[in-house]
Amino acid sequence: MLQEAIYIINRKREKIHPFFRALIMNIIILFILLLFFEPTAKSDDYDITNLLYGGYNGEYSPFILYINIILGYLLKGFLILFPCVSWYYILGFIGLLLSFALISYVVEKIGLLGRYKSIYFFLLLFSGYEFYIRTTFTKTSGVMITAGMIFILYLINENINFDIQYLIGIIFVVIGALIRGAVFYMLTLFSFSCFIIFCVENKKNVEKLKKGVFRFIIIICLLYFIVWITNLIHTQIYKNDETWNEYLNYNRTRASLLDYTWPDYYEFQEKYEKLGVSENDYNMWARYANIADPEMFTTELMEEIRKIDSVNSDKSIKEIFLEMSKKLLMYFKGNLMFYLSIACGLILCFEKRKKGVWKFILIFIFFIGIYYYLSYKGRLRHHVDAVLFFMGSILMLYYCNGYEKICEKEKRRTICTFISLIILS
Repeated sequence: MLQEAIYIINRKREKIHPFFRALIMNIIILFILLLFFEPTAKSDDYDITNLLYGGYNGEYSPFILYINIILGYLLKGFLILFPCVSWYYILGFIGLLLSFALISYVVEKIGLLGRYKSIYFFLLLFSGYEFYIRTTFTKTSGVMITAGMIFILYLINENINFDIQYLIGIIFVVIGALIRGAVFYMLTLFSFSCFIIFCVENKKNVEKLKKGVFRFIIIICLLYFIVWITNLIHTQIYKNDETWNEYLNYNRTRASLLDYTWPDYYEFQEKYEKLGVSENDYNMWARYANIADPEMFTTELMEEIRKIDSVNSDKSIKEIFLEMSKKLLMYFKGNLMFYLSIACGLILCFEKRKKGVWKFILIFIFFIGIYYYLSYKGRLRHHVDAVLFFMGSILMLYYCNGYEKICEKEKRRTICTFISLIILS
């Protein structure tokens, strides 16, 4: 009786399209997370919503600074039609949900859900906590771009000709880029590791290699062109409004100074005094981010403070490397996404796939290269590295496909290690 019931359930499940199965699974995960946790947002998201909902002049405004103004107008339109709905967060959650569903769809299509269902469920659950509960627009951007790039990678690997499916991946990437342009450049650079893997894997299949390289180049060029056009529109609209353009420049300079490490006051006290910045000013601005007085904390003053100590300007390459390594090791230990990435990497090691190790190494080289660059530029922030870790984890799982089936003992050991790392995190 039980076997018949299971058989009927499986038959009905097979009739559901894989994407909708993936969507249902992710809706369940989102429900579980919202049942136990209350979502929080970053201060920048509060600033964005404050401007969007009329905190500046009492009217809905598309000028939401960090996010491209095209999305600003879209959000404004939704607010005009349905003013009682918190569209900024709802659309953000919808974007995350559809992105996770698209990634899950790809994972199922390549056969990973059957073999790594438990591991992938844990990855989704804890990644969901990172992106749904500790939400911010940068993370939303990263997940959407990752989903789009993974889907495009899947289509290219499957040697599928250009059709509407590619448009789906492009839409996800473009929307992610509109939310946070800098994340687009970071993750497309990371995805170049996939291009190298594709070329090496298909070096003997010349026809597939040529088609894949052509599709990859065309799509990347198209994406960069679309992002360039949308950025041009964004910049031009701001330039046409003198007040907003001035505020945009002020806010960019302020964000640049606050995001990067402030030059130490005691080390550069003489330079600070020449700029008229006292120790009290420094403590208020650098430590407590109390910068509510734009007449004193001007754009020009911020630019001069930024020049006091150029990032790593007087250090040798060896000193820079050692300092960044120390920072990264200290930074990793309290990072949940780091432990998830390590767990995904250990899957390859435990399965003893000698032929696949080089892919893990290549992904790691790209990952650590981008990470060191972020550290060098002073841009090492949790919301930025979370999306980098997430894409790295998904890529490693993606390339687990295509090898011999592992034995139950190795599978249990992998799952136990994965859970242990999560508990430690």
